[in-house]
Amino acid sequence: MAGDESEGGKRSFAKSAKKVLRNNLLIILMILAVAIGVGLGLGLRDVWKPYDKRKIFFLKFPGDLLLNMLKMLILPLIVSSLISSLASLDSRASGKMGLRSVVYYLSTTFVAVILGIILVLAIEPGKKGSKIDKSGSAKKADAMESLMDLIRNCFPNNLVTACFRKVCIRD
Repeated sequence: MAGDESEGGKRSFAKSAKKVLRNNLLIILMILAVAIGVGLGLGLRDVWKPYDKRKIFFLKFPGDLLLNMLKMLILPLIVSSLISSLASLDSRASGKMGLRSVVYYLSTTFVAVILGIILVLAIEPGKKGSKIDKSGSAKKADAMESLMDLIRNCFPNNLVTACFRKVCIRD
């Protein structure tokens, strides 16, 4: 009898552990990915030199894709959440609330643009040490960089801008 109870306890523990793992799988995988990233960063810092641009180019490629996808997602997410929240209100409150939300969104965007302009004028990024080739000569085309540019163009950070131009990043 005691053996049956211990087997039942083991089964219930295994079931509950499996349920916890299944419910928290995404969190566990994210923590594992962060640990792998930290391990790779610590392990490769002595192997790779910081000025090895080709390796940095390959390492930052997945991050660039993720950031482009997140940037492209932000504006539709904000607009759809504003529209859905205003649609759920009654007609009298939605007029006032809609005006307030639009004014709030536009004012915060205006403040962010002004702050960005002030910081660009103060910091002047790209002024010192810019290495722009003004000779007009053709550059060597690398097949891997061309393929990565093609993949990068599949995930634009701005859908409207992507209709008019393509991104080509070469070191």
